[in-house]
Amino acid sequence: SFVSYFFTWKVDQSFENGSVLSDASVTVENWSGKSGAKVASFFINYGFGISSFGIPFLLFILGFRLINIRLLPLRKTFLVTITLIILISMVSGYLFGTTGGFLGSGLGGNYGYFVTQWLNSVMGFFRYSFITAPCLTAVYFFHNTIKC
Repeated sequence: SFVSYFFTWKVDQSFENGSVLSDASVTVENWSGKSGAKVASFFINYGFGISSFGIPFLLFILGFRLINIRLLPLRKTFLVTITLIILISMVSGYLFGTTGGFLGSGLGGNYGYFVTQWLNSVMGFFRYSFITAPCLTAVYFFHNTIKC
């Protein structure tokens, strides 16, 4: 449903009234149907934007762990993926803003956009830039040193 949302987000924006699941006359273009359109809109538009693709990845890893197949270390994978979801959303919101309403609320989603707006108002644009860049660099260089 997340991949389909990239192609059908504009058409499926009209169903946002809450009765999409109960009203049979409402049609959506998302390849996963009404529930897929609702879930994708929740995570990509109202949530973390493009970084929401980390959530199905985490569910995939967790699903294999439930049947005792260990693809990756669970704690480290969750820690790194959730950190990247938050940071990518913030950076996308910072760099692209709402990008003319692309995907509803921009590449960073509502979370990335509003957190960026709040941090810009608290710290200012340049100070936020100079604090965010070293943080991202530190995460990049030290992500292999997390011992979980």
